[in-house]
Amino acid sequence: MGQALTVGGVWLVFGMTVFAWSVPVSAWSQTESFENGFGGWVPDADVPAGVGWHILRSNVRAFDGQWSLEYYLDGRHDDGTIWVERTVAATGPTVNVHIDFYMWSDRKGGIGGWPVVAFAGANKPERETDFHIIGYVNYDVGWLIYTYDTTVQIGTTSMFWVAFGYSVTFESVRTDYFDYVTITVT
Repeated sequence: MGQALTVGGVWLVFGMTVFAWSVPVSAWSQTESFENGFGGWVPDADVPAGVGWHILRSNVRAFDGQWSLEYYLDGRHDDGTIWVERTVAATGPTVNVHIDFYMWSDRKGGIGGWPVVAFAGANKPERETDFHIIGYVNYDVGWLIYTYDTTVQIGTTSMFWVAFGYSVTFESVRTDYFDYVTITVT
């Protein structure tokens, strides 16, 4: 018979191979896989005038279900960031935010490794500089998970903004697929 120990909500069981993790009771979490629309997420961008881009629902490839988001950005001007964003209700004046999502990578390494970016803050993201680099495209092959953790001071409203996407750092045209985003607030 094994022994069990709990450390910060994590159950560790010795002598058996059972591991479990639980979200604190005060946490709020939501996952979206884009099966029935955008689920409250709205496309946005900071790109030079005339640069082609879109974020659409697509059934070409999906991590979960049949649908994902197709990101297209013409990076030949070596500038621009595209993302989806939404508001989330705050659970207090300061919240801890965890974002994770998946992005499809059809190859590993090579030229054109654009940064994958995320944001959580009291104000709506408007510029490329509002975002934090949390990884790069093509670090491996297949559906790759990206995560971002931060603390947000809410300010005068009871809402805050979250967003995820990518930025141009190499003059190329890219089409990529993002899916299964989870936002957790504690």
